[in-house]
Amino acid sequence: MLTKNAKLEGYPAKGYLLKGTQLYYNSKYREALDNFAVANDLAINSKNIAQQISIKHYIGLLKNVSDEKKEALAIFQDNLDFITKNDYQKKDQRQYLKSLFALADSYNKNRILDSAEVVHQRGITASLNHPDKYLYPWFLLSHGITSVSYTHLRAHETRHDL
Repeated sequence: MLTKNAKLEGYPAKGYLLKGTQLYYNSKYREALDNFAVANDLAINSKNIAQQISIKHYIGLLKNVSDEKKEALAIFQDNLDFITKNDYQKKDQRQYLKSLFALADSYNKNRILDSAEVVHQRGITASLNHPDKYLYPWFLLSHGITSVSYTHLRAHETRHDL
């Protein structure tokens, strides 16, 4: 409410983005989406690329929660493509790592394990190069999930070949 009519850099979109994020983490997904929609319109109008990337990221997460895995994957792919093509990973390393992780996780959810493996390797390397190793343990955990999934998939294929 404090920034609703403010002419500050990043506001009022940032307020809606922060509120949407908190609503998302409190499992109030419909309200979160409403706030992300308002934030997105404001971010587009102010040409705030960082906010647009973050909003798109959270909309992808909402798609995962609503079991729209293919749509989420497309959002994460588009977001990471934009970040990479515009050399944005240097401007916001944390968002770059979050986008890599979301994409790897989405590949896992969609059972596209070879792509998940490639993105995990990128994420592990990039997180190790980050000053505080941001998301490194999460990349390792997700990489382990991919490895176990590969093992189960191979075992299942082997049993069908017999």
